[in-house]
Amino acid sequence: MTVKRGEPPVPDAPGYDLKPDLDAVQTFADLTAALRDFRIWAGEPSYRKMAADCGQLLSSTAIYRALHSDRPVTATAVQAAIRGCGGTEEDEARFVRAWMRVNTATKEAL
Repeated sequence: MTVKRGEPPVPDAPGYDLKPDLDAVQTFADLTAALRDFRIWAGEPSYRKMAADCGQLLSSTAIYRALHSDRPVTATAVQAAIRGCGGTEEDEARFVRAWMRVNTATKEAL
């Protein structure tokens, strides 16, 4: 089965959008959890497939580490994960905005 960018392997039921809710993201832990949820929503592609599908923006190992780390992720890791899961440009923009919001709040707290 070939999935095009932005199309989940099994589309959401009409009237539903089961992508992770980014309005609730307030910490980097929330963001990495949302990235993991997005990967699940996208059908759990392998990390190697994600690396290939994001044009090797990051390696499969780096994507795995970003999604399973307790440390802050980079914007590049966010982009690689979303592209690697076949996310749309809007999905990528939503996640990068969430990253910017969390990153700014974290720096202001210091």
